[in-house]
Amino acid sequence: MIFEDPQQRRWRYSLLLFSALLATALLIGALVVSGLLVPPPIPDTLSQRKLLSAAAIREDMERRIKPRFTPEQFARLARMRAKNRWRLDRLVKGAIEGAMPFAEGSVVAFVLDDDPLSVASLEHHLAQLDVVVPDWFELPGAGCELVERSSEKLRRLLSRAEVLVLPRLANLHQGKWRGAETGEFLRSDEARQCLAQKISARLLQLSADGLNVDLEDLAPEDSEYFLEFLVDLRKELRRFGMRLTVDVPFQDPAFDYEYIAKVSDAVMVMAYDEHFPSSLPGPIASRDWLEQSLDYVIPRLIPDRMVMVLGAYGYDWNVERREKLAEGITFTNTVNLARAAGSLPHFVEGIENSHFAYRDEDEAVHEVWFQDSLALWNQVRRAEKRNISRFGIWRLGTEDETLWHFLGQDRPPKRPDLLQEVPAAKTVEFYGEGEVLTVRTRPQPGRREFATDEQELIREGVYSLVPTGYLVERRGGEGRQVVLTFDDGPSAEWTPAILKVLEQFQAPAVFFMVGEQVLRYPELVEAVAEAGHFVGNHSFSHPHMDEITPAEARVQLNSTQRLIEGLTGRRSPLFRAPYTADVIIDDEAGLAPMRIGLEEGYLVVGANVDSQDWKLLEPQAIADHVVYELLRGAGQIVLFHDGGGDRRATVEALRLLIPRLRALGFQIVSLDRLLEIERRELEEALPWGERFISWSSAVTAWLRSWGFAIIGGLFFACTVLAALRILLLGGVTLIDRYWQRRRRENGAANPNSGETPMVSVIIPAFNEEKVIAATLEALRATDWPRVEFVVIDDGSKDRTAEVVETIAAADPRVRLLRQENAGKAAAANHGLREARGEIVVAVDADTIVSAPAISRLARHFADPEVTAVCGNVEVGNVNSWLTAFQAVEYVTSQNFDRRAFSALNCISVVPGALGAWRRQAVLDAGGYSHDTLTEDADLTLAILRAGGRVIYEPEAIGRTEAPESLSAFLKQRFRWTYGTYQCLWKHKRAFFRGTLGWIGLPNMVLFQILFPALSPIGDLVMVASIIRGDWSAFLAGYLAFLFMDVCASLLAFWLDRKPKWWLLLLLVQRFSYRQIMYYVSLKSMLAALRGMRHGWRKLERKGTVSSSLAPVAQVKRP
Repeated sequence: MIFEDPQQRRWRYSLLLFSALLATALLIGALVVSGLLVPPPIPDTLSQRKLLSAAAIREDMERRIKPRFTPEQFARLARMRAKNRWRLDRLVKGAIEGAMPFAEGSVVAFVLDDDPLSVASLEHHLAQLDVVVPDWFELPGAGCELVERSSEKLRRLLSRAEVLVLPRLANLHQGKWRGAETGEFLRSDEARQCLAQKISARLLQLSADGLNVDLEDLAPEDSEYFLEFLVDLRKELRRFGMRLTVDVPFQDPAFDYEYIAKVSDAVMVMAYDEHFPSSLPGPIASRDWLEQSLDYVIPRLIPDRMVMVLGAYGYDWNVERREKLAEGITFTNTVNLARAAGSLPHFVEGIENSHFAYRDEDEAVHEVWFQDSLALWNQVRRAEKRNISRFGIWRLGTEDETLWHFLGQDRPPKRPDLLQEVPAAKTVEFYGEGEVLTVRTRPQPGRREFATDEQELIREGVYSLVPTGYLVERRGGEGRQVVLTFDDGPSAEWTPAILKVLEQFQAPAVFFMVGEQVLRYPELVEAVAEAGHFVGNHSFSHPHMDEITPAEARVQLNSTQRLIEGLTGRRSPLFRAPYTADVIIDDEAGLAPMRIGLEEGYLVVGANVDSQDWKLLEPQAIADHVVYELLRGAGQIVLFHDGGGDRRATVEALRLLIPRLRALGFQIVSLDRLLEIERRELEEALPWGERFISWSSAVTAWLRSWGFAIIGGLFFACTVLAALRILLLGGVTLIDRYWQRRRRENGAANPNSGETPMVSVIIPAFNEEKVIAATLEALRATDWPRVEFVVIDDGSKDRTAEVVETIAAADPRVRLLRQENAGKAAAANHGLREARGEIVVAVDADTIVSAPAISRLARHFADPEVTAVCGNVEVGNVNSWLTAFQAVEYVTSQNFDRRAFSALNCISVVPGALGAWRRQAVLDAGGYSHDTLTEDADLTLAILRAGGRVIYEPEAIGRTEAPESLSAFLKQRFRWTYGTYQCLWKHKRAFFRGTLGWIGLPNMVLFQILFPALSPIGDLVMVASIIRGDWSAFLAGYLAFLFMDVCASLLAFWLDRKPKWWLLLLLVQRFSYRQIMYYVSLKSMLAALRGMRHGWRKLERKGTVSSSLAPVAQVKRP
């Protein structure tokens, strides 16, 4: 038998080949997966060899520079106040009554509206606060002027909170206290009253609960006017039930604490700035200084109106440059700086503030003093012993996070041990200027070790592990330097066009590529790199990076990075998050899309100049917009797109823009030049250990690219071939039908009008007890006069022979031949040898033949050129979806094909269910062969190769029993498919000879072997294309083919006189039934490789075919 290999050498060789291919695929897959999961080591492009300087982490913090007075000035001020005491008493008379102090235990927080860190801290701790003081009002000069800087975001946040909101009025302008201008304002009665009215009106609009006054750097002689202003404010605010609070420093003679307390609802005593930016280095609030200051202010204040404001920040002094002011730094700044400098801060015994020192990149010594939770714990404990229960925080966003363990509502019991573990900072801090970001420190918790005394006051301590948060460096260039960048590519249409423009003008650029596009067009990645441009990572599938999990984000980055590495041989540290080119970030949420990239060590390249080529359609408009943004100083990096849409306008805009920018004095530079680094730092050669992983990704990219191209080409070719086949078959069928009708109209004689030859109907049978009687009953009703019915019992184990003998006893035309079980081919040959007729009609034992079928077949043999005639086989048991699908297939595939191939003389199979042969021609061809499982197809091809003619007779109808279960169906189709493979191999020499070799056999190869084998791949590609959104071409091709298929099927239904509703079955069949054949094709291929012998695989008969042939229109619907 064809493909039989008793030694199974073919299978062993196939297994070896398959194992080698599988091992190679697994190795490549493992390398690719490892590349996805294991991030490539991104080079440290912006080196950290030097320590970060304090200047590099400058934080725009208000400087509270306090005037210092000589003893003589103190004495003179005291004498002046004693002299004017009666006037001050009268001024504040009645102010004590009706005060609205804060509740005991209240916590007041100062927040800067323009500081994202401050607002973020407020959002985190709002529930722990009682009073919030936002810095909304500024006193700019001497007149009745009020500047407001409130943001809608903060107003909305506070409007929903259950806290008192007291906007702060400060005389701070551009970092400087305007004491002189404020004094001039205070000396004007009209200006004071006007401003008081204006403030109260605005507070009402803001739904605020009062006002906080913070006027500093005042001259001592203005203290009475300041008090008069407070009285004006109190009267105005009281009309609307609002509070007045005042900020005062420790021991400042410009402030009369006693009278301020009388006129205010709360006095905010600023318990910090013992040392300040212009002073020598020292603690923010040492123990002795704090105790002395409290001794001074407590007797002068009303107890329930005093709020002690704690300073939660630090100062960094450059010891060697005394002329330079110290820089205010947050707690996160402080620990980041200590970590970078390799210092361990310590809590100094006796001083009770924390401290460390370091050298900067210029070898200058710095001293840092700061107040962490250890210092503030002691300050709160000491204040509580003096019956102070109301505390404030200057300011939110600068504090040590563990402060909230002992300050604020719903705090746990006060225990110093809660201060040992220091969490990583929740906020993100930036320093430097520019649009290229790199992370310098990442979040890491820290730990403090300290000792306490019997009163649970902390004596001394040290940071055993310094905590850190995100510290992000901004980098950029100077002057009129511009970097061009392109996102969302590569694109087959627009990337090459942009490269040509850049080459024409000798302009460098950076292309941020999407991994999916890299897979499609790997050659363009190489083209960009070879042209001297940088290639950056723009994720794999262009998601919103802040909407996916960190693990997914890392896979997005790793997969694209590995592809770029494999295709260029270089490692790029450049990344731009999708939808996030603008790096003007106000808060932590703004960093979220690029967070993973920063954590992995990438340089995040922003673009504050958006060309808006995704929105603007005119090239001139794009160019004008970019020029405008650059001239106003928006940034130095320009965002364009080379993918994601029609970029025709972008290409033309570049032609206009590049020469125009150069004419305006701008330099178009590469990114390395902008950053003033070596080019190799942005294009590091891959180490050998990493190359295999990256090469595997490149191989995957090329395989995917070429694979999709090949599959797309095959899909197109298959669609075209299938369409041409439908057109050819339909056209030939209609033409042949036309000529047959013309011949009938011209009076062509009946081809069998002469003598009637003897016809032998041979019926191989094996265990056909259930159906053989019905089959013979239908055959015996034939209208052909000279006929015999030869039943060959192939060793049946049931009562098949007894049933036939009973019928034969009643009808001498019926004969029974017996043999040992040898298979269907042997049984058919036995009957062929014993047949008496010159025409043999082969019929399956389950086929119900119409009465005129034999005469319709036999009449064609009047033509001596006719060697065989196909009958019209239909499904006779349409009682389920499966059998209905087979009925549709018989009509639209088998019978429709035979009509056309009959005219071309290349019918590939005369079915064993119903077909007629010239007996001598069959004997000359060797009879039915044992070489294949489809002996009828094998014989048909042999007859055609011998020069015979095979035609189709649609009026010779036979109903066969189709498999009703899936297992039976698969068994039958395996025999057909495997037998087809065997026949093609056996008759391979017939290719390209006659119509059989040029049409019939290629049709079998293409549509019975290749199409079923490739269809699963086509389905996967279709699904992948739909997921990717690149499905239009595939869908258009498929719909075009489906339309032609439907048209051809309608023609087949019409020719076979089938009801039109069968078209609905066809549509369902095309999307379900076809997929079953994938399994059959695969199984048949494996069977051919294994080389095992396969038998007849006869199906168990159910006997469900009706013994009478009903009209087609009455076929039972499933």
